[in-house]
Amino acid sequence: MVQTKKVKTKTNITKDERFEKLLFDDSAFIGQRQEVNGVIQIVRVGRPTKYTQDMCTKLINYFDVKPYTKSTKIDAQGNEIEYDCANDMPTVVGFCLSVGINRDTFYEWVKNSKEFSDTFEMCKELQKEFLCTNALRNNYNSQFAKFYAINNTDMRDAVFGDEDDINGVVIKTINFSKKKKNAK
Repeated sequence: MVQTKKVKTKTNITKDERFEKLLFDDSAFIGQRQEVNGVIQIVRVGRPTKYTQDMCTKLINYFDVKPYTKSTKIDAQGNEIEYDCANDMPTVVGFCLSVGINRDTFYEWVKNSKEFSDTFEMCKELQKEFLCTNALRNNYNSQFAKFYAINNTDMRDAVFGDEDDINGVVIKTINFSKKKKNAK
């Protein structure tokens, strides 16, 4: 379906200025310019968006999952042992695949929709909680959990010295490790 936007001709500005004004005033409106009988028409090009009002709900539902499930296994002596089994971590790529969009499209929605952006921020917190819960329950390899947290969340590895200046706040640290004395 082709969508058009009609602009009536004004005599005090040129057609090119009207076209530029139209593009800058309505940044979400992109299309091809056509003039028919003194009226400039902008025809939208491209596929219609898959973004709908319920996309925020779908995003929350995808990211709001239990971090682990209880499972049982039988040990060598035949005893049944209960253990935690980590569920698949919800990711942006996984969500995109579930709704049939590209990751670039997802981030365009984040950029252009305040509601979707706020929902995505909440989902990042859910993902961080998912990661921390499984890491603290030893459901993940600790090196993997650290790698994932540093590269995919706002968590960072702490660097300690005698004094660190982080965002204007001086942090003094104490080293509790024992120093080896040189024996002669």
